[in-house]
Amino acid sequence: MVVLEAMASGLPVVASDVGAVSRAVEVGKTGILVEAGDEAALAEAVRRVLSDKAEAANMGRAALGVVKEKFSAAVMAREYFNLYQNIISAGGEN
Repeated sequence: MVVLEAMASGLPVVASDVGAVSRAVEVGKTGILVEAGDEAALAEAVRRVLSDKAEAANMGRAALGVVKEKFSAAVMAREYFNLYQNIISAGGEN
């Protein structure tokens, strides 16, 4: 959730590639993902974002766009509605 909150704030993401993080972060477009436990790679990714303000700003804008397109409340409500409609249409069996 914190990844989406950062993206919704227009910030680039620097994170470990664990769980569902890679479903939200588009590497090189909205942020940078590194292998879990690789402190050197994490430090380098943070340095990269902090040292290139233009790239960070571009990633932040792209991140906000992804949140609006894929993870907004309206999109999530529509997805849940469709899921429930499919379950109802299948007679409750999934």
